[in-house]
Amino acid sequence: MRKWKKYWDNNSKTVDKTDYLRQVGKTVKGKPINDWQFQLIVSQICRELHLQEDSIVLDLCCGNGLITKELATQCKSVVGIDFSQPLLEIANRNRRPMNVLYQCMNILEMDKMPPSASSPFNKVLMYEALQYFGKQELITILRNILHLSSKNCIMLFGSVPDLARKWAFYNTPKRRLMYLLRQLVGREAIGTWWNKEFIRGACKQLDLLCEFKEQRKKLHTSHYRFDVLISRAGESG
Repeated sequence: MRKWKKYWDNNSKTVDKTDYLRQVGKTVKGKPINDWQFQLIVSQICRELHLQEDSIVLDLCCGNGLITKELATQCKSVVGIDFSQPLLEIANRNRRPMNVLYQCMNILEMDKMPPSASSPFNKVLMYEALQYFGKQELITILRNILHLSSKNCIMLFGSVPDLARKWAFYNTPKRRLMYLLRQLVGREAIGTWWNKEFIRGACKQLDLLCEFKEQRKKLHTSHYRFDVLISRAGESG
């Protein structure tokens, strides 16, 4: 966890201050994704979360607010949480509409946040960030979300690296060699690759339902990542 914080703190300082996509790693082969791809991500998030005018959204690991600001146009309010102060400074400076609030916090410590009885979160997003946490931390993350959310909350863990399709990402001899070399020193570039059954089991422990969703085929990550929607058993969004 500490190494990823250092990485993201430093990454935002090594690229141009207006290169928002590169600041949060929205790149393919080192180049920022195009606007069409970015809007495809945003539209998929809005559709899967069923965002509406009364939605109160918690955006976990929000980075520089790149996606957060887009969500704010589709809902009542958004709270974005991230552990990188440099990224949040960018978010507050350039991506903070009136209905957005950013907080600097480790999401593993969200249990310290007081729950709101009047307006608990009914939509929760973590996009392309579950990979930066260990498998045993998933239960903590889910419990922390439940502490802050409504009974009918929908949670979307988007763009999760799929262990079953790891070699679809490491798909060339050079990439596979780099993967093996990084494994030797414990520096896997992606982070944690997730097994769907492990996620299903973690949800079952907390009496939660999960539904795995394939990403749109035209999305640049669709060949090795999946989305997962999580809700309380017996509840719907």
